[in-house]
Amino acid sequence: MDLKSIHEIFNNRILRIPSYQRGYTWANDYVIQHGDDLRKVKGQLKDLWDDLMNIPEGAWHYTGLLTLVKAKIQYDWLPNHNQFAIVDGQQRITSILIALSVIIEKAENLSVQLEVRPGDEKFKYLIIEAATQRHLFSGTRNNPSDKYFRRHILKMDEVQDDSKESVYTENLNNARLFLK
Repeated sequence: MDLKSIHEIFNNRILRIPSYQRGYTWANDYVIQHGDDLRKVKGQLKDLWDDLMNIPEGAWHYTGLLTLVKAKIQYDWLPNHNQFAIVDGQQRITSILIALSVIIEKAENLSVQLEVRPGDEKFKYLIIEAATQRHLFSGTRNNPSDKYFRRHILKMDEVQDDSKESVYTENLNNARLFLK
């Protein structure tokens, strides 16, 4: 087994959720409101949160197995990147990216710089070129959950918001609210 950091997972890779995968299902037993006692919450997101909050200084978190299958698609506009389908680990990767988007947004609101140059963190984990809607992680093209993820989680304003509400988009939104 080859253990990798999140940075290594995204280094020169484009991750796609194949059409045969279900939408985002991680949730808690109830939607948290501002000021709620987190100790009462149970669910996958709360478990992830507890894991992350309890990492000793200098240690790392083992997130679990991630199974990727290299696609035969190569992009001329991005010759150094390979595309991979996420066969297992979609829920974990999606949750981590939601958390990263919340951290990046919070840092921007507080004028905290997370990288050498402002904005680098977005281009490292979330998007390649915002103006052309090219991003490092997504679902199947024209999938309503994918459009919702890009518009409401990644805050890519140029994505047309024609996504249909579903249990999956509700789960994405609730995950973002919880992690925020």
